[in-house]
Amino acid sequence: MEAAAAAASAPLQHSSQLYEAVEARHAEAATLKVELQKASVADPEKTRTLEELIGRAITARGITVQALLREWDKNRDGELQMSEFKQAVNDLTARSPLATNHAIERLFGAIDIDGSGKPSHSSLAQLLYTAILHSAFH
Repeated sequence: MEAAAAAASAPLQHSSQLYEAVEARHAEAATLKVELQKASVADPEKTRTLEELIGRAITARGITVQALLREWDKNRDGELQMSEFKQAVNDLTARSPLATNHAIERLFGAIDIDGSGKPSHSSLAQLLYTAILHSAFH
């Protein structure tokens, strides 16, 4: 009888653990959002470019460039379209005034070397690494 009762309560314990894990992730996400907002406006006089703002936000988030690129590729086709890039930059920079559509499109155009509308991951990675380095020295 006790074995049956324990077996019956196992799914409830598992559900409870899942719920707690989800709640913890939500709390972590909320904290991260606040940290990103602080990073994007930490020192407005010192943050002069969108690239620098992106670098500061990546550094504050503590995520690798490769993980960030995977996260940004929402449709998982291995390429980053303009719409994915705009959304990612806006999310990363907490919709900073520096992240205008024009600035994002200019940045996308700079890394879309062949004009295909789908910059290579190496071009994106180079931009992100440069942004991180630029933000570290300014």
